[in-house]
This record gives sequence, structure tokens and C-alpha cells, in this order.
Amino acid sequence: MRLSLVVTNTPCVTIYLLGYLVFYTRDSTLEDRDWAVQGVISGDKLSETIKGLSPETTYFFKVQARNNKGYGPSSPTVIFRTPKCEFTI
Repeated sequence: MRLSLVVTNTPCVTIYLLGYLVFYTRDSTLEDRDWAVQGVISGDKLSETIKGLSPETTYFFKVQARNNKGYGPSSPTVIFRTPKCEFTI
């Protein structure tokens, strides 16, 4: 199961992003440090695929951007439920 995240730019703001961290978990009560992290993604890449997600499972996601001043605050948490996986043989 895969989830693709898409990052959009704000048209009136110019920010030189160096990368992103994508945090995700199935348990939103965990401390941020205990969430899984998708490695640093290039700042010019506006989407990333998270592999290995289970079907019919709720996940919580946060994104944190990095620029030349360091890491910014995490985004608000986004909730996503993966769809049922149906195979045809």
C-alpha cells in the first residue's frame, strides 16, 4: 500500500526549501520522536511516496520543512485511512 503526499507552494511567498521530513504513525498518542520518518526529501520535489502501509488502516502524518535557517515547525496532523486492498487473480 502506498500513499503519495503532495506539497504545494504559496504563490505570494518565496522560500528556498532544502528538504522535508515526513513523519507518520498509526498511533497519534505517541511522542513525535517515536513516529516513523521518511528520509529527507529534496526541496525541489513536491511529492513523496510512502511505501509499506497496511490496507484499511488509519495513519497520521506531519511534514516538517527545512531551509537554510534549519527546521521549521511541523505541519498540522493529517489523518488518512488506506483503502481496502482488492486483488484479482
